[in-house]
Amino acid sequence: MWKIYEHKRVEKQLKSCPIEVQKRYEKWKDIVAISGPPALILIKGFSDEALKLTLSGYYP
Repeated sequence: MWKIYEHKRVEKQLKSCPIEVQKRYEKWKDIVAISGPPALILIKGFSDEALKLTLSGYYP
């Protein structure tokens, strides 16, 4: 079993989110608590991947 530490504002913020988002968040918590982060990779839409962004007109 994994422990999930949530910020104290999560509950309040979730109340203002759509029901679908709340359900997906609860499902995410269940999966992580039981199987840990490696299990999220196996489920489409739950993998934690780095975001890739290309900005037009931006030169580092």
